[in-house]
Amino acid sequence: MQQRQVQSLTQEQRTLQTLKLTQQQMLTIKLIEMPLDELLRNVEDELHVNPALEESQDDDVDLVRADSDSSNDSDDDFDTESDSEPNIIDGEQEERQEELEKALERMESDDEGEDYRDGGYVGEDYREIEKGNQESFLDKLNEQMNELVLTDEEHTIMEYLIGSLESDGMLHTSLDHITERLYIDYYLDVKEEDVEKTLKKLQSFDPAGVGARDLQECLLLQIERMEDDEIKLQLKEIIDKHFTSFCRNHWDIIQKQMKLTDEEVDTLRTEIKHRLTPKPGSSMSETIGVSMQQITPDFFITLSDDGRASVEINSGRLPNLCIDRNFEMMLAEYNDSGNKKLSPSDREAKKYLSDCVEKGNWYIEALRQRHTTLEKTMKAILHWQKKYFLEGDETDIKPMRLEDIAAKTGLDISTISRVTKDKYVQSPWGIQPLKSFFTTGFYSSDGKQLSSLKVKLMLKEVIDNEDKKNPLSDEDLARILAEKGMNISRRTVVKYRAQMNIPVARMRK
Repeated sequence: MQQRQVQSLTQEQRTLQTLKLTQQQMLTIKLIEMPLDELLRNVEDELHVNPALEESQDDDVDLVRADSDSSNDSDDDFDTESDSEPNIIDGEQEERQEELEKALERMESDDEGEDYRDGGYVGEDYREIEKGNQESFLDKLNEQMNELVLTDEEHTIMEYLIGSLESDGMLHTSLDHITERLYIDYYLDVKEEDVEKTLKKLQSFDPAGVGARDLQECLLLQIERMEDDEIKLQLKEIIDKHFTSFCRNHWDIIQKQMKLTDEEVDTLRTEIKHRLTPKPGSSMSETIGVSMQQITPDFFITLSDDGRASVEINSGRLPNLCIDRNFEMMLAEYNDSGNKKLSPSDREAKKYLSDCVEKGNWYIEALRQRHTTLEKTMKAILHWQKKYFLEGDETDIKPMRLEDIAAKTGLDISTISRVTKDKYVQSPWGIQPLKSFFTTGFYSSDGKQLSSLKVKLMLKEVIDNEDKKNPLSDEDLARILAEKGMNISRRTVVKYRAQMNIPVARMRK
C-alpha cells in the first residue's frame, strides 16, 4: 500500500533577543580602536566632510578632555584591596621622571614649510643621513663607527652600544648593566668608565643627540652642534640650569630667572621648535626617508614626587570640536517655522542641516566616550601593574588577561581588546605596546603567581650562565627551573626559547 506524505504549514511565535548597534555605537567602537595618529587624520577628514563641525575657539570648552582632571590619583579608582607594595621612588627615578614630563609636547611643528619629523626639526646633519633612503639607521651608525680608529675592545663596546639603542636613538640601558652584559656575553672585563668613554664617541655621530641617556643630555648634545652665538648660550642655560621649569612649560619662571624680554622668550621657543628634537633616531626596523615614522604613545604614565603614578591620555594636536552656531541657528529657524510652512527646497535644506548637526553631535560624543574608555582602561592596567610602573623592573610585570581588565573596568572584553590594539604607553621606563602587559601566568611551588615574562627572564638567565662547552638540554632547563620553583614543561621551555631566538643546545656550543 502506497503511503502519502503530507506537508503542513504551521505558524509559531518565538521571542528572540538580538543586539543591533546604533550608528553612534559603531562610530564609538571605530574611534576607540584607532591609535592617536590615525585618530588625528580621521578628525581632520570629518571636519572636511561635515560642515556643521568646527574647531572650538573657546578655551573654556574642552569637549575631548572634559574628564582629564580625573586622571590624577588614578590608583584611588581601583584601590579595592590592601596594597603593601612600596610607593616610594628613589632620587634617580625622580630625575628620570622629571626628564620625561610633558616638555616635548610643546615642541610641535607650525606647518610653515620647514622639514619636521614628529614635531622636531630635521637639520642639515640629519638630512645627510636621510640621503641613503635604503640604509638602515643601524647600518649608518656602523658606517660612522668604521671611520674611527678603535681598539678591539672599543669596537666591541661600540657595537654593543649601537645595538642597545632604542627606536628613538637614545640609550635607556644603564652603563652598569651594559658593563655586566659585556662580561657575560663577550667575556669582556671592562670598567663603567671605559663604556662611558666609548659612549662619548658614539654621541659624536650623526644625527645629533644619538646615544643620549636622557632627554636633557639629548637636547644638550644637539645644542652643542649649533653655531656659537647668544641663542646657543641661552638655550644651553635653559636646558642645563632650568630644565625642570622647561619640562613643565614654566616659561614665566625661566624669563624671570634669566631676565629675558618677551621677544627673547618667543625667539627661544621658536628655536626649540625648529632646531631640537626629542627623537634623534629613526625606527630601527625601517629605512630612513621622508616616509620615516616613529611610534607615538597614546598614554603617558608619570610619577609624582611622593611616588604616585598617574595616567594622561595623549591628545596630541587633537582639536576641540563643536557644532557651528550658524548651523544651529538656521536649523532652529526651520524648526520654529514648522514643516507645513516650508517649501520642498526648504524641507530638503532642513533635513541636510539636521543630518549634519546630528552626525556632528554623534562624532563629538564618540570622541568623549573614546577618551573616557581609554582612560578607564589605562588606569586599570596601571593599578594592576603598579609595582612595575613605579620601579621599572620587568620581572614585576604580573600575569594579566583581557578578562581581568574587563572585570576591573566593567567594560566588555572586546572593548578592552580594541583599546589595547596598536596602542603604546610611555612611562619613565620607555615606550611599550599595551599588549606587552598582557601575559599568561604560572604558579611557583610556593603558590606565588608568576608571569610568562618572569619565567622567560629566568630561563634566559639559566642559559646565559650555563657551561658553554656543555650547554643544557631543554629537559635540563625544565628541571633547573623546577628546582627554582617554576614548574613548566619541556614543551613550554622549547616555546619560550624559540620566542627569544635562543638556539637549541647543540647550536650554543
